[in-house]
Amino acid sequence: AFSSGWRLEGELGFRHNDTTSDLAQVEHWSLMLNILYDFKLSTDFDLSLGGGLGVDQSKFNISGFTSDTDINAALQAILGLSYAIGPDTDLTLTYRYMAVIDPSFQFGGAATFNFDSIDNRALTLGLRWHLGGGE
Repeated sequence: AFSSGWRLEGELGFRHNDTTSDLAQVEHWSLMLNILYDFKLSTDFDLSLGGGLGVDQSKFNISGFTSDTDINAALQAILGLSYAIGPDTDLTLTYRYMAVIDPSFQFGGAATFNFDSIDNRALTLGLRWHLGGGE
């Protein structure tokens, strides 16, 4: 983290989602660059707010039939809470909302699926190690 509370984060992500009918699945590989601001709530607790920009490779699978892949821009919003469990280590609880912009999937000449966006929400529990030492 920068001394001012700002923090840069690189993120490589994988997400697998089934449709409600289980007839199709969407898999995502994403590479994001995020910027966050950490608000000091107490000696050990921080609240983080931020956002990111990156690229997403989406694969749309129709079960037992076919699949197609598309690469698009992705945006995300981040809200997190962290607890210092050591001088260089935090326990984190983070919510991420990611939107993949304008994906399009083509299945031969049979069908094309165009979306305004594919949205994904994730709640994660993790450990954060401060490179260069804690504050």
